[in-house]
Amino acid sequence: MRVRLTGGDRGNINRAAPTDGSVLILNDDLVPGFMLRISKRQSTYYVVTRVKGRTGQVRRRLGTTRDTELSQARDAARRLIENAQNGIPPEGLEEPDAESGAGDTFRSVVDAYFADTLRNGGAKLRTKDAMRAMINRDLTEWLDRPIDSITAREISDLVYRKAQTSPMSANRLTSLIKKIMRWAKRRHILTFNPAADVEKPSEEHARDRFMTDEEIQLIWGAASRVGDPYGRLVQMLLVTGQRRGEVAGMRQSELGVLEQRDGRTGEMRTIEAWLLPAERTKRSVAHAVPLSPLAKRLIDGAPQLVEDDQPFDHVFPSGLCGDAPPSGWSKYSRRLDLEIGKAIAKALHETYDPKKHALPDWHLHDLRRTMATHMEMLGVDRRVISRILNHSEGDKSVTAIYARYRFDAEAAEAMNLWAAKLERLTGANVVNIRPVGAA
Repeated sequence: MRVRLTGGDRGNINRAAPTDGSVLILNDDLVPGFMLRISKRQSTYYVVTRVKGRTGQVRRRLGTTRDTELSQARDAARRLIENAQNGIPPEGLEEPDAESGAGDTFRSVVDAYFADTLRNGGAKLRTKDAMRAMINRDLTEWLDRPIDSITAREISDLVYRKAQTSPMSANRLTSLIKKIMRWAKRRHILTFNPAADVEKPSEEHARDRFMTDEEIQLIWGAASRVGDPYGRLVQMLLVTGQRRGEVAGMRQSELGVLEQRDGRTGEMRTIEAWLLPAERTKRSVAHAVPLSPLAKRLIDGAPQLVEDDQPFDHVFPSGLCGDAPPSGWSKYSRRLDLEIGKAIAKALHETYDPKKHALPDWHLHDLRRTMATHMEMLGVDRRVISRILNHSEGDKSVTAIYARYRFDAEAAEAMNLWAAKLERLTGANVVNIRPVGAA
């Protein structure tokens, strides 16, 4: 907490310690680096600064509110900070005490952050596994360092270098570092957040890429040649428009039916659907995806794997890690791009060149946008498309609170309409996919 430290009988230096036994840090806004640490035992003045030519922070105790005047402690802090800027370290540096939490390694703070189940902690984040993977890939050199030795310049340099080759990944990395450092500051593990002023290095734009009819044909055919499970998954992404992780984790136990009344005709109908539980969706809201005949053929055609006479629950299991979703998306994406490029070269009667024969600037997530865009071109109501995508429309009005019609029947019609277009474009080759392990 940054405040103006004030003395006297009514000054905030007399503030009581938190009743929960934690420590309160008051950072002086007159002399950055000068602070008062309030604990149940006593209130102590400190200066925390960096010495020119040395790594990490240094800390010096300047006395307690019982034996040192505020003005004396503040003047001492100014002198020590000025000396440190000239490369002169303070004498009598203290070892961090157990109560302060100083000296924690970046690894220990990361572990504590991901174990924290409260509002600002990382225990309940759906992206926790991906965040840990990013740490292990990009921040390994920090893991055994004291977290308070990591400087703003280091953070800025790291994300800047990352941005040279992976601009969006650099932005994600910046967000991750800021989350952890902000949490450590709130927990008073850090006296200040070195990532607070570090900005994302790359400008972000909402993507508007969707696939044309010809590109859909190329992707569908290439996915057939890649084989199971990845090729079938790519086709399922295009057919259902759902998110990659949700489709990869589809389970037999999630397949069922919806009993719904058509809002226009009043007719009751049974709709075969994929019933996603709330814990498996990005919005943490249960979601029902109507299954078109094309989607059902993709599901029925998937290899049925068995272990110890028990069929796998996952519809598209990896086959390598038991009853688990497939991994290695990057490897299979490269194989998909190779098949697409070869098909382009063949159509042009040219020798395949990976730089020349490729779909420009496309990602798997574009298949979700492709389905939505083509549905709109087919005349599907945007509310129905939003329902299919499991989007929140953001309407907070009273009408929205009470208008709970789910458009299930309309969504089923829209999925069938989209599947029919895909079948016209591709011939819907969902049977002749090579089995698992085929070369």
